[in-house]
Amino acid sequence: ARGGLTGKRYPRGDEITHDDANYKGTDGKDQWSKCAPVGSFTPNDYGLYDMAGNAREWCADWYDENYYSNSPPKNPPGPGTGSKRLLRGGDWNNGSSRLRVAYRDINLPKIRGLNYGFRCVSGSNITPGPSAGGDFTLLPLDNPSPSEGPEGGGTVITMNGSGFAAGATVSVGGNEASEVNVVSATQMTAVTPAGTAGAVDVVVANGDGQTVTLSNAFTYTTPATPSGSTAGMVLIPGGSFQMGDAFSEGDNDERPVHTVTLDDFYMDKAEVTVGQFKAFLADSDYSWVGSWNNVA
Repeated sequence: ARGGLTGKRYPRGDEITHDDANYKGTDGKDQWSKCAPVGSFTPNDYGLYDMAGNAREWCADWYDENYYSNSPPKNPPGPGTGSKRLLRGGDWNNGSSRLRVAYRDINLPKIRGLNYGFRCVSGSNITPGPSAGGDFTLLPLDNPSPSEGPEGGGTVITMNGSGFAAGATVSVGGNEASEVNVVSATQMTAVTPAGTAGAVDVVVANGDGQTVTLSNAFTYTTPATPSGSTAGMVLIPGGSFQMGDAFSEGDNDERPVHTVTLDDFYMDKAEVTVGQFKAFLADSDYSWVGSWNNVA
Protein backbone atom coordinates (compact mmCIF):
# COMPACT_ATOMS: atom_id res chain seq x y z
CA ALA A 1 0.00 0.00 0.00
CA ARG A 2 2.88 2.39 0.73
CA GLY A 3 4.23 1.97 -2.78
CA GLY A 4 7.75 1.22 -1.56
CA LEU A 5 7.89 3.94 1.08
CA THR A 6 9.28 2.83 4.44
CA GLY A 7 7.40 3.20 7.72
CA LYS A 8 4.82 5.73 6.54
CA ARG A 9 1.32 6.08 7.95
CA TYR A 10 -0.46 6.46 4.61
CA PRO A 11 0.27 5.38 1.02
CA ARG A 12 2.05 8.64 0.18
CA GLY A 13 3.49 9.73 3.52
CA ASP A 14 2.65 10.41 7.17
CA GLU A 15 -0.15 12.89 6.39
CA ILE A 16 -3.24 12.66 4.19
CA THR A 17 -5.68 15.29 2.92
CA HIS A 18 -8.68 15.39 0.61
CA ASP A 19 -6.26 16.15 -2.21
CA ASP A 20 -4.88 12.63 -1.73
CA ALA A 21 -7.97 10.47 -1.24
CA ASN A 22 -11.75 10.26 -1.05
CA TYR A 23 -12.85 9.94 2.58
CA LYS A 24 -15.40 11.39 4.99
CA GLY A 25 -16.33 14.95 4.05
CA THR A 26 -15.38 16.95 0.99
CA ASP A 27 -12.53 19.37 0.39
CA GLY A 28 -9.77 20.02 -2.12
CA LYS A 29 -9.86 17.50 -4.98
CA ASP A 30 -12.32 15.35 -3.06
CA GLN A 31 -15.75 16.57 -4.11
CA TRP A 32 -17.56 13.22 -3.91
CA SER A 33 -20.00 12.42 -1.10
CA LYS A 34 -19.71 8.70 -1.95
CA CYS A 35 -17.44 6.72 -4.29
CA ALA A 36 -15.30 8.67 -6.73
CA PRO A 37 -14.42 7.37 -10.21
CA VAL A 38 -11.30 5.22 -10.02
CA GLY A 39 -8.12 7.11 -10.81
CA SER A 40 -9.38 10.43 -9.46
CA PHE A 41 -6.33 10.84 -7.20
CA THR A 42 -2.58 10.45 -7.62
CA PRO A 43 -1.47 6.79 -7.38
CA ASN A 44 1.21 5.57 -5.01
CA ASP A 45 4.75 5.02 -6.26
CA TYR A 46 3.88 1.57 -7.60
CA GLY A 47 1.13 3.08 -9.75
CA LEU A 48 -1.75 1.77 -7.58
CA TYR A 49 -4.81 3.99 -7.25
CA ASP A 50 -7.09 4.40 -4.22
CA MET A 51 -5.01 2.37 -1.79
CA ALA A 52 -6.53 4.68 0.82
CA GLY A 53 -10.17 5.72 0.79
CA ASN A 54 -12.89 5.46 -1.85
CA ALA A 55 -13.93 1.81 -1.29
CA ARG A 56 -12.60 -0.41 1.47
CA GLU A 57 -11.25 -3.55 -0.14
CA TRP A 58 -11.85 -7.18 0.72
CA CYS A 59 -8.81 -9.35 1.37
CA ALA A 60 -8.62 -13.13 0.99
CA ASP A 61 -7.31 -13.44 4.57
CA TRP A 62 -9.49 -14.72 7.38
CA TYR A 63 -9.21 -12.58 10.50
CA ASP A 64 -7.26 -13.59 13.61
CA GLU A 65 -6.52 -10.79 16.06
CA ASN A 66 -3.28 -12.51 17.14
CA TYR A 67 -2.05 -13.44 13.65
CA TYR A 68 0.79 -10.91 13.68
CA SER A 69 2.31 -12.72 16.67
CA ASN A 70 2.64 -16.07 14.90
CA SER A 71 2.42 -15.49 11.15
CA PRO A 72 5.18 -16.89 8.91
CA PRO A 73 7.72 -14.23 7.84
CA LYS A 74 7.58 -15.08 4.12
CA ASN A 75 4.42 -14.91 1.99
CA PRO A 76 2.04 -15.20 4.95
CA PRO A 77 -1.23 -16.69 3.62
CA GLY A 78 -3.43 -15.63 6.53
CA PRO A 79 -5.22 -17.99 8.93
CA GLY A 80 -6.57 -21.21 7.46
CA THR A 81 -10.08 -20.68 8.81
CA GLY A 82 -12.24 -18.01 10.37
CA SER A 83 -15.66 -16.40 10.43
CA LYS A 84 -14.72 -12.91 9.23
CA ARG A 85 -12.40 -11.63 6.52
CA LEU A 86 -10.14 -8.60 6.45
CA LEU A 87 -10.77 -5.34 4.63
CA ARG A 88 -8.15 -2.68 4.00
CA GLY A 89 -7.81 0.94 3.00
CA GLY A 90 -10.88 2.62 4.45
CA ASP A 91 -13.63 4.22 2.37
CA TRP A 92 -15.51 7.42 1.49
CA ASN A 93 -17.44 7.30 4.78
CA ASN A 94 -14.42 6.82 7.08
CA GLY A 95 -12.26 9.30 8.92
CA SER A 96 -8.56 9.46 8.15
CA SER A 97 -7.55 7.09 10.97
CA ARG A 98 -9.14 4.19 9.07
CA LEU A 99 -7.16 5.06 5.96
CA ARG A 100 -3.88 4.15 7.69
CA VAL A 101 -2.07 1.28 5.95
CA ALA A 102 -1.84 -0.55 9.30
CA TYR A 103 -5.58 -0.43 9.99
CA ARG A 104 -7.32 -3.83 9.93
CA ASP A 105 -11.05 -3.79 9.29
CA ILE A 106 -13.16 -6.97 9.43
CA ASN A 107 -16.61 -8.19 8.48
CA LEU A 108 -18.60 -11.28 7.54
CA PRO A 109 -17.99 -12.29 3.90
CA LYS A 110 -21.72 -12.17 3.16
CA ILE A 111 -21.91 -8.43 3.89
CA ARG A 112 -22.47 -6.07 0.95
CA GLY A 113 -22.24 -2.32 0.91
CA LEU A 114 -21.90 0.74 -1.30
CA ASN A 115 -18.51 1.36 0.31
CA TYR A 116 -17.09 -2.17 -0.21
CA GLY A 117 -14.97 -3.27 -3.16
CA PHE A 118 -12.01 -5.38 -4.22
CA ARG A 119 -9.19 -5.60 -6.71
CA CYS A 120 -7.58 -8.64 -8.31
CA VAL A 121 -4.07 -9.97 -7.73
CA SER A 122 -2.01 -12.66 -9.42
CA GLY A 123 1.28 -14.41 -8.78
CA SER A 124 4.15 -13.39 -11.05
CA ASN A 125 5.05 -16.97 -11.96
CA ILE A 126 4.27 -17.69 -15.59
CA THR A 127 4.41 -21.33 -16.66
CA PRO A 128 6.01 -21.44 -20.13
CA GLY A 129 5.64 -25.21 -20.41
CA PRO A 130 7.83 -28.17 -19.47
CA SER A 131 11.47 -28.08 -20.48
CA ALA A 132 13.82 -30.87 -21.43
CA GLY A 133 17.51 -31.50 -21.71
CA GLY A 134 18.92 -34.31 -19.60
CA ASP A 135 19.72 -33.38 -16.03
CA PHE A 136 19.51 -29.68 -16.89
CA THR A 137 15.88 -29.17 -15.87
CA LEU A 138 14.45 -25.72 -15.29
CA LEU A 139 11.53 -25.17 -12.93
CA PRO A 140 8.92 -23.58 -15.21
CA LEU A 141 6.95 -21.99 -12.38
CA ASP A 142 9.96 -19.97 -11.33
CA ASN A 143 11.62 -18.94 -14.58
CA PRO A 144 12.36 -16.24 -15.45
CA SER A 145 11.49 -13.78 -12.74
CA PRO A 146 10.28 -11.17 -13.46
CA SER A 147 8.64 -12.37 -16.66
CA GLU A 148 8.27 -8.96 -18.31
CA GLY A 149 10.20 -5.74 -18.75
CA PRO A 150 10.53 -2.68 -21.01
CA GLU A 151 11.50 -2.80 -24.68
CA GLY A 152 14.66 -0.87 -23.87
CA GLY A 153 16.06 -3.82 -21.94
CA GLY A 154 17.88 -3.57 -18.63
CA THR A 155 15.61 -5.90 -16.62
CA VAL A 156 17.48 -8.15 -14.20
CA ILE A 157 15.95 -11.62 -14.51
CA THR A 158 16.57 -14.62 -12.28
CA MET A 159 16.67 -18.16 -13.67
CA ASN A 160 16.22 -21.14 -11.33
CA GLY A 161 17.11 -24.67 -12.37
CA SER A 162 20.04 -27.02 -11.92
CA GLY A 163 23.46 -27.71 -13.39
CA PHE A 164 24.45 -24.09 -13.98
CA ALA A 165 28.20 -23.65 -14.42
CA ALA A 166 30.78 -21.07 -15.46
CA GLY A 167 30.27 -20.04 -19.07
CA ALA A 168 26.46 -20.23 -18.96
CA THR A 169 24.64 -17.91 -21.34
CA VAL A 170 21.14 -16.48 -21.69
CA SER A 171 19.45 -15.04 -24.76
CA VAL A 172 16.12 -13.25 -24.81
CA GLY A 173 14.22 -12.94 -28.08
CA GLY A 174 17.29 -14.09 -30.00
CA ASN A 175 19.59 -11.47 -28.49
CA GLU A 176 22.27 -12.25 -25.94
CA ALA A 177 21.67 -11.04 -22.41
CA SER A 178 24.41 -9.19 -20.56
CA GLU A 179 25.90 -9.47 -17.08
CA VAL A 180 25.16 -13.19 -16.79
CA ASN A 181 26.01 -14.24 -13.25
CA VAL A 182 26.02 -17.85 -12.08
CA VAL A 183 25.03 -17.39 -8.46
CA SER A 184 25.05 -21.13 -7.75
CA ALA A 185 24.46 -24.44 -9.49
CA THR A 186 20.71 -23.79 -9.16
CA GLN A 187 20.43 -20.06 -9.85
CA MET A 188 21.72 -17.50 -12.31
CA THR A 189 20.86 -13.91 -13.19
CA ALA A 190 21.14 -11.87 -16.37
CA VAL A 191 20.18 -8.47 -17.78
CA THR A 192 17.79 -8.42 -20.72
CA PRO A 193 18.85 -6.82 -24.01
CA ALA A 194 16.64 -4.42 -25.93
CA GLY A 195 13.73 -6.06 -27.75
CA THR A 196 10.39 -5.55 -29.44
CA ALA A 197 7.06 -5.52 -27.59
CA GLY A 198 5.55 -8.96 -27.17
CA ALA A 199 6.35 -12.41 -25.79
CA VAL A 200 9.69 -13.93 -26.76
CA ASP A 201 11.64 -17.12 -26.10
CA VAL A 202 14.33 -17.32 -23.46
CA VAL A 203 17.20 -19.69 -24.25
CA VAL A 204 19.55 -20.82 -21.49
CA ALA A 205 22.81 -22.71 -22.02
CA ASN A 206 24.19 -24.08 -18.78
CA GLY A 207 27.89 -23.93 -19.67
CA ASP A 208 28.24 -27.64 -20.32
CA GLY A 209 26.71 -27.70 -23.78
CA GLN A 210 23.09 -28.28 -22.70
CA THR A 211 20.49 -25.80 -23.92
CA VAL A 212 16.86 -25.28 -22.92
CA THR A 213 14.34 -23.04 -24.66
CA LEU A 214 11.48 -21.55 -22.66
CA SER A 215 8.85 -20.52 -25.20
CA ASN A 216 7.31 -17.05 -24.80
CA ALA A 217 8.78 -16.88 -21.30
CA PHE A 218 9.56 -13.15 -21.30
CA THR A 219 7.36 -10.30 -22.49
CA TYR A 220 8.72 -6.98 -23.65
CA THR A 221 6.34 -4.18 -22.69
CA THR A 222 5.71 -0.82 -24.30
CA PRO A 223 6.25 2.40 -22.34
CA ALA A 224 3.87 3.03 -19.46
CA THR A 225 0.36 4.12 -20.30
CA PRO A 226 -0.37 7.84 -19.94
CA SER A 227 -0.93 9.22 -16.46
CA GLY A 228 -4.49 8.66 -15.29
CA SER A 229 -5.03 5.29 -17.00
CA THR A 230 -6.27 2.70 -14.51
CA ALA A 231 -6.46 -0.28 -16.86
CA GLY A 232 -4.56 -3.48 -16.21
CA MET A 233 -2.18 -4.68 -13.54
CA VAL A 234 1.23 -3.60 -12.32
CA LEU A 235 4.06 -5.80 -11.10
CA ILE A 236 4.77 -5.31 -7.41
CA PRO A 237 8.43 -6.16 -6.80
CA GLY A 238 9.24 -8.69 -4.12
CA GLY A 239 11.07 -7.64 -0.98
CA SER A 240 10.80 -7.14 2.76
CA PHE A 241 8.90 -4.50 4.68
CA GLN A 242 7.68 -3.72 8.17
CA MET A 243 4.02 -4.63 8.69
CA GLY A 244 1.91 -3.23 11.50
CA ASP A 245 1.31 -0.08 13.50
CA ALA A 246 4.69 1.54 14.08
CA PHE A 247 3.02 4.62 15.58
CA SER A 248 1.18 2.75 18.38
CA GLU A 249 -2.03 4.56 17.55
CA GLY A 250 -4.26 1.69 16.44
CA ASP A 251 -5.79 -1.44 17.95
CA ASN A 252 -3.80 -4.28 19.46
CA ASP A 253 -4.41 -6.48 16.42
CA GLU A 254 -2.20 -4.10 14.40
CA ARG A 255 0.83 -5.14 16.46
CA PRO A 256 3.51 -6.34 16.91
CA VAL A 257 5.29 -4.68 14.02
CA HIS A 258 7.07 -7.48 12.18
CA THR A 259 9.09 -8.04 9.02
CA VAL A 260 7.25 -9.62 6.08
CA THR A 261 8.89 -10.82 2.88
CA LEU A 262 6.83 -11.23 -0.29
CA ASP A 263 7.61 -12.62 -3.73
CA ASP A 264 6.80 -10.58 -6.84
CA PHE A 265 3.11 -10.40 -7.67
CA TYR A 266 0.71 -8.49 -9.88
CA MET A 267 -2.09 -6.25 -8.62
CA ASP A 268 -4.88 -4.33 -10.34
CA LYS A 269 -4.06 -0.65 -10.64
CA ALA A 270 -7.50 0.21 -9.29
CA GLU A 271 -10.56 -1.30 -7.68
CA VAL A 272 -12.74 -3.44 -9.94
CA THR A 273 -15.40 -1.12 -11.31
CA VAL A 274 -19.10 -1.88 -11.62
CA GLY A 275 -18.68 -1.99 -15.39
CA GLN A 276 -15.86 -4.51 -15.15
CA PHE A 277 -17.86 -6.69 -12.79
CA LYS A 278 -20.87 -6.62 -15.11
CA ALA A 279 -18.62 -7.57 -18.04
CA PHE A 280 -17.31 -10.49 -15.98
CA LEU A 281 -20.89 -11.66 -15.37
CA ALA A 282 -21.63 -11.44 -19.09
CA ASP A 283 -18.50 -13.38 -20.07
CA SER A 284 -18.70 -16.13 -17.46
CA ASP A 285 -21.09 -18.70 -16.07
CA TYR A 286 -21.16 -16.91 -12.74
CA SER A 287 -24.67 -15.72 -11.92
CA TRP A 288 -25.46 -12.95 -9.50
CA VAL A 289 -28.44 -10.61 -9.27
CA GLY A 290 -28.15 -7.43 -7.24
CA SER A 291 -28.73 -3.71 -7.26
CA TRP A 292 -25.52 -3.14 -9.27
CA ASN A 293 -27.26 -4.43 -12.37
CA ASN A 294 -28.89 -1.02 -12.70
CA VAL A 295 -25.63 0.90 -12.32
CA ALA A 296 -23.63 1.97 -15.37
